[in-house]
Amino acid sequence: MVMMLLGVAAVVLDFFGLVVPCEIPWVETLNVMVISFPLLYVTRERRHIVMNLLTDHLTGRVRYWTELGTTFLTFLFCAVLAWQLCISAIRSTRIMEFELAEIHVYVFPAKIVLAIGFLGAVGVLIWQIVGELCKKPTVETYPDWDYEGKEE
Repeated sequence: MVMMLLGVAAVVLDFFGLVVPCEIPWVETLNVMVISFPLLYVTRERRHIVMNLLTDHLTGRVRYWTELGTTFLTFLFCAVLAWQLCISAIRSTRIMEFELAEIHVYVFPAKIVLAIGFLGAVGVLIWQIVGELCKKPTVETYPDWDYEGKEE
């Protein structure tokens, strides 16, 4: 909402030859926050982009291990990213990092929120990996799994 108001104000004021002070740094900072908040929800709901073209044709057992493997790779990626983001957020908070324009636009809150978003995603991915390893595949989740020692 705030980003939309900043954008509309910038366009309207530009028509009269005026500018919104620090519009670009504010929008950049708010963009990071808007993107990182839904990351945890998307990860929890497993709403990531999936290559159905490839996975729909896999058998139950292969699909299970493919999904588990991609979840593990996503976990590794998010863990490395969260680790580096935490380091950056801590450093940024210690020095109260800001962008110098017409006014000070603090960027450390965006770095903190981004680190929290990826840390939450890492936690959810660990939960999903453990859950997948502990649950037994069923006919509903993987209909063509070899349950009795033969393919159905």
